[in-house]
Amino acid sequence: MINPFLEKTLSSPRFLQLGENEPLVALTSRLRLARNLEEFPFPGWAKREQREKIFLYMKPVIETFFQKNGGNFYAIEELNSLERKVLIERHLMSRQHSSCLYGGVGLSINQDLSVLVNEEDHLRIQAIGSGFCLQDMYRLADEQDSFFAQSFSLPFVFDEKVGFITSCPSNFGTAMRASVMLHLPGLVLSNQGGKIINAAMALGYTIRGFYGEETKPLGNLFQVSNQITLGKSEQSIIQDLEKFVAELIVQEKNARLKIFQENTISLKDQILRAYGLIQYAQLMNLGEALRVLSLILLGYELGIFQEDVRSVYQNLLQELQSGHLQWRAGTKKLEGEAYDSLRAEKIRKKLDFLNSPKF
Repeated sequence: MINPFLEKTLSSPRFLQLGENEPLVALTSRLRLARNLEEFPFPGWAKREQREKIFLYMKPVIETFFQKNGGNFYAIEELNSLERKVLIERHLMSRQHSSCLYGGVGLSINQDLSVLVNEEDHLRIQAIGSGFCLQDMYRLADEQDSFFAQSFSLPFVFDEKVGFITSCPSNFGTAMRASVMLHLPGLVLSNQGGKIINAAMALGYTIRGFYGEETKPLGNLFQVSNQITLGKSEQSIIQDLEKFVAELIVQEKNARLKIFQENTISLKDQILRAYGLIQYAQLMNLGEALRVLSLILLGYELGIFQEDVRSVYQNLLQELQSGHLQWRAGTKKLEGEAYDSLRAEKIRKKLDFLNSPKF
C-alpha cells in the first residue's frame, strides 16, 4: 500500500498533461542539477554517521520548502518497497537511491520538481515537464538551486576554473544533465536506430532506454541527454541539445511518412497485429505492451485510427509498469503471470473505444 499523502501527490503528474494536438515525439523533458556542500565527503565516501549528519542538515530546509508548496519530503527508510518502486517508475528516484542509507526525496504536489538527498551527490534537483520544454525546466531547476544556495549556511563546492565539483568527474562544470524522452517508431521501423545512436555519440550525446542508464529501449522510447558538462555554459548545453532533438523530431516525422507511403503492407500488418493483441491477448509483458502501444499511437498519428489515443498512451506508460499495477491492485498481492494478465486487461479496457483501423 502507499500512504495517502504520497498517493495524493502521485495522482496528478503534470508531466503527463498534453499540449497541442500534434505527433507525440518528444514526450517529456527533464533537467537535473547536482550539488555538494563543503565540509562533507561525497555520499559514496561518507561513513554512516557522516551520511546521517548530511541528511539532518538538509532535511529542515527541503522539508519546509515542499510543505509550503503542497508537497512533502520523505526519508527513504520511511518508504515501503512499493512506494520506492513507483517512484523509480516515475523517474523520480533512481534504483541506487532507493536503497541508500540516510537518503531522502522531496516531491512537489504535481511532481514537476523533485530533490534527492544523499544519492551520488549531496543534492540532486530535478525538474520534469510534458513535451519539448528544456528551457522551462532549466528555469524551474535553477530557481530551486538558487533557493537552496541561499538557504544553507555552507556553500556548494565550486571551483573558479572547473565549476561545480561532483562525485563523478564526468559531471564537473555545470553538473547539469538535460534529457528528452522521445518516441521514435518511424526511425526504428526504417532501421535507422543504429545510425541515430552513432550520430548522437559522435556529437557528445547519450541515448538510453526507457529507464535511463544501462537500460535498453522499450516501445521505441529513447532518452537523449548531454554528456558534456565541462567547458560549456548551461544555456549552451541546452541550446545545442534542443537543436539535436529538433532535428531528430524532423527525421522521425519524415520516416513515418516514408514508411506509410512505401511500406504500406508491412506497416498495415504490424498495426493490425497490435490491434488484435489489444482485443484478445490474455498475457502481456511490459516490453510487448509498450511495443503494441507504440504501434497504436503511430496508427493514430498517421490517420489509420480516428480516435485520439494520445492521453491513454501517456497514462499507460506509467500504469503498465509492475509497481503501478500492484499499487492499483490494492491489498491483492500480484505474483507471476498476474502482472501480465492485469496488464493485458488494462490495455483492453483503456482502449475499448478504438474502432478498426482504416487504411
